[in-house]
Amino acid sequence: MGKQKKNQKNALEAERKKVLDEAKLAEDEFRILDAARLYKLASNLSKDIGDLEFARELIDRSNELKNRELRIRNKAKIEKQRLKAAKNIEKLEGQINEALEIAEVAITEGRWDDASKYYNFAARYALEMDEKERSEAFKKKAISLAQRGK
Repeated sequence: MGKQKKNQKNALEAERKKVLDEAKLAEDEFRILDAARLYKLASNLSKDIGDLEFARELIDRSNELKNRELRIRNKAKIEKQRLKAAKNIEKLEGQINEALEIAEVAITEGRWDDASKYYNFAARYALEMDEKERSEAFKKKAISLAQRGK
């Protein structure tokens, strides 16, 4: 019975070595989640062998890789949101410029209510860009123009 147990242990150790080699390869190829899964499998094999300390090291490595993957995904998500926000700001800046151009034409033609309306649009777009001071300046100009039209 002792020989059978030793053979089983040797088979588990051989399997663990194979899994660890695959984990290392996956890690080298930046397949982080695959590597984490393989390190967890190697940890379970280590438990079956009775090597609890090594099992803890491997599960720690697995968790470390999972956290690394999560951080990478979060960074990518943040960067994607940042790019989307930058495009939105560019679009809003264009809308502000267009509204101000139309407002200036309305001013030269004496259409004070129309000019006020377009300054209010510019104020709203500036607020969407989180430019409160700029928005307030546009609002003041809109009120001034509306009063001028009365």
